[in-house]
Formats: sequence, structure tokens, C-alpha cells
Amino acid sequence: MKVKELLADPARWTKEELSRDKWGCRLHPMDEGAICWCIAGGIMKCYQSFEEQQGAREKICRAIDPGIDRENIGLLLKKIFKFNDSATHAEVLKVIEEANV
Repeated sequence: MKVKELLADPARWTKEELSRDKWGCRLHPMDEGAICWCIAGGIMKCYQSFEEQQGAREKICRAIDPGIDRENIGLLLKKIFKFNDSATHAEVLKVIEEANV
């Protein structure tokens, strides 16, 4: 499954935590009780290896900021969290779609 499929339904997307359970409590993205994820949590859920996760993060960052240079790639998670927590669900889906993750 890709992140764009996981987060297609607004009820499966969250802000300010990697993932949440049905009561809104924070969980690890791979926990069976997780029902919604932010972009970063969705990447962890959908891509198992570090290399796949890092590749997905880079694609997301380039979709958020096409001008990002290789030196700033180290700030991937910070950039993704900031975007996720300030964006609308429609904006998140657009970036995920552009990144094709």
C-alpha cells in the first residue's frame, strides 16, 4: 500500500502525532490499533526498510519544496512535520500524489 492510499480518507489522517488509535491516543505507526497517521507515520507504516522510508521522505520534501537542495535533505522530518501540521487534508493529498508515495 502507498501512503496516498492510506491517507486518502480524511479520517485516516492526523496532525501532531505519527499515529493515533480510535480514542485519539498516540501509538507507534506499526501498532495494530493505529487508525490514522500523519505523513511521516504513513511512510513508516507503508515502507518497511530504512532506504524505502528515506526515499519516500525525499520525494515528499521535493514535492513540498522543489527547490530544496541536497544539503537540506537532513531536515526531512522537520519539514514534513511542519507541512503536515499546517496543511489541509487536500494539500497533504496533493503533495503525496505529486511525490507518488
